[in-house]
Amino acid sequence: MKKIVILKPFIMPLATELVDQIKQAAPDYTVFDYTNDQYTVSDLLDAEIILGWAPEVEEALNHPNQIKWIQMWIVGVDKVPLAKIANNGTRLTTAGGANAPGIVQQILGLMLMQARRLGVQLDQQRNKEWQFPENMTEITDKNVLLLGTGKIADSFVKAARGFDLTIQGVNTTGHPTETIKDTYPIDAFTQPLSEADYVINFLPHTSKTNQLLGASFFNTMPEHAIYINYGRGKTTDEEALITALENRKIGGAILDVFREEPLPKDSPLWQMPNVYLTPHSAGQSDYYNERVVQIFIRNLNAYQTQESLENQVNFDREY
Repeated sequence: MKKIVILKPFIMPLATELVDQIKQAAPDYTVFDYTNDQYTVSDLLDAEIILGWAPEVEEALNHPNQIKWIQMWIVGVDKVPLAKIANNGTRLTTAGGANAPGIVQQILGLMLMQARRLGVQLDQQRNKEWQFPENMTEITDKNVLLLGTGKIADSFVKAARGFDLTIQGVNTTGHPTETIKDTYPIDAFTQPLSEADYVINFLPHTSKTNQLLGASFFNTMPEHAIYINYGRGKTTDEEALITALENRKIGGAILDVFREEPLPKDSPLWQMPNVYLTPHSAGQSDYYNERVVQIFIRNLNAYQTQESLENQVNFDREY
């Protein structure tokens, strides 16, 4: 009997009914649920499909194994040994899209919090102060530049329609997408950057995007513009960002990802009044595991009929 192994999810425990859904979708497989049980590397060697990632999976790839496909619980693969997986002849798919609703809602929430000075007003409530905050504005009619035009960007465009935003995108080649028609290649987006009110970074971390956004990037942004990073922390030169914030070269930042996580206690970002930061929490949601299982089941059906898999990693592109 062919074998599927389920490993511990990234965010929260896996509900029993979701395990049952996987078993029902895989009648030709024996499904081993190791989300709460101890297991060893040898338990993984004869698995054809693995849902999840752990150090034991990497170790299993060092031995003769039957692993044909790994479905990640998470989206980012910058900490996964891509070359080793590719050399094993194993396909790798991510949870791309499962975190999009939560991320988009958190971004819009913090954009509104910054524009409407809600943080100031909450402080005033605690201090029993009745006064209007200064510099209140709206996000209506603002220019938004999205770095990366994948599933999260697509969800952002759909969710933001009520705010009459002008949204432009940046991707590898400048190709338009279904929801973003005005796009630029990643090596030539100075013009839209110089006109953006909000710049939202959804870029993956690869050898090509490592610290891609530095001093020249922030110097090109308008002084009132807000930099938002919900991609990967290492795509940004953090020292250049801090300098830009300290010198008021940009208006502020909304950050969920950082070069080093947890963010060190001595980082100036903690105390900056023009920064909203969260602990890489945007993907956290009680809906998340269910969405990943749905992706896995769709991919399982495609895998068994030898069709293309959703969110399959391109090892050359590193995402």
